[in-house]
Amino acid sequence: MRPLFILIFTFMLGGIAQAQERSVKTATATVVVPESVKATFEKEFPGLQAKWEADDKNFKATYADPKTSSKGIIIYDNSGQVIRRDTEVAVPKNPE
Repeated sequence: MRPLFILIFTFMLGGIAQAQERSVKTATATVVVPESVKATFEKEFPGLQAKWEADDKNFKATYADPKTSSKGIIIYDNSGQVIRRDTEVAVPKNPE
């Protein structure tokens, strides 16, 4: 019974250590965005700063436009082509 308990405890401890290691790697990773992707974003949204994230082949730009009070996310491929676009538009208040 005791060896079984030690074996289970070892696997659980190893799983926790791996999970913490993965989260640290993603939290401190620096995203290198290709110039073609940056140029496409800056052409469409001049003067806006984006927060960039990356996965295997795609780059995600999260931005907020103070002129239109909208927020959005655009996902680009390596060449700067838009794959997906999500925009959240602020709803104006109804007149009283």
